[in-house]
Amino acid sequence: MGTLREVIAEIDRRHPGFASRVLDEEGVLRSYVNVYIGEDDARTRGGSDAAVPDGSEVMVIPAMAGGR
Repeated sequence: MGTLREVIAEIDRRHPGFASRVLDEEGVLRSYVNVYIGEDDARTRGGSDAAVPDGSEVMVIPAMAGGR
């Protein structure tokens, strides 16, 4: 499909507001969101500029915290 940024933009077209939850104002992945392309952490593949091969699974996992 292209880059992770393009995938996020397509999801945002279908679900407005998604991109701002995943990317900061400069287009960098937010620190509290983990994104994987296949089994690879997107940050190790170039962040939002990482290539996303056709047919790849992209997982967006928000960090969870809590406790007492």
